[in-house]
Amino acid sequence: MFKISQVHLLFLLLFFHFVSKAQDRTNYALLWEIKPPNSEKKSYLFGTAHLRDPRVFDFSDAMIPAISQSEAFALEVHPDSVTGAISEYFVRHENTRYYRDVLSDDEYEQLDSRVVTETGESLDSIDYNSLYFLESLLRPELDKEGDKETFLDAYLYGVANTMDKDIYGLEKLEDQ
Repeated sequence: MFKISQVHLLFLLLFFHFVSKAQDRTNYALLWEIKPPNSEKKSYLFGTAHLRDPRVFDFSDAMIPAISQSEAFALEVHPDSVTGAISEYFVRHENTRYYRDVLSDDEYEQLDSRVVTETGESLDSIDYNSLYFLESLLRPELDKEGDKETFLDAYLYGVANTMDKDIYGLEKLEDQ
């Protein structure tokens, strides 16, 4: 006859407990199925956040199949628009150095000293030194342990792109 030890029984009970809890998403309200009246065609709406916190990646098991079953994938703004705008911004603002005009010599030296400390280069030697770029150099690192490499929207964009979906942005970047 088959004999189960108490340790094995405890392990099995814990295993089934956690498996059953992992799939219990009855209160999950971020993925919505949308279907127009008099049509069987489905769309899905997912509420995302521009975060890299691992908790926002804990979406329902229905998420990836929903993307797979869809003809297209739409985001708030198409990532290509954002990438293009950032590139254009840096090209358009390359070597502006207008902060030399607004800062006193002492303030400029303090800023230059901080840039040297952060980057190892003088402020005047940095090619793209617009105020936006300068701010990004000096902003404190906000990464937290366990953060994902990218934010949720970009991750889902990558999933849809890998599935060869048509991808659309719902808004223009300048409307943000």
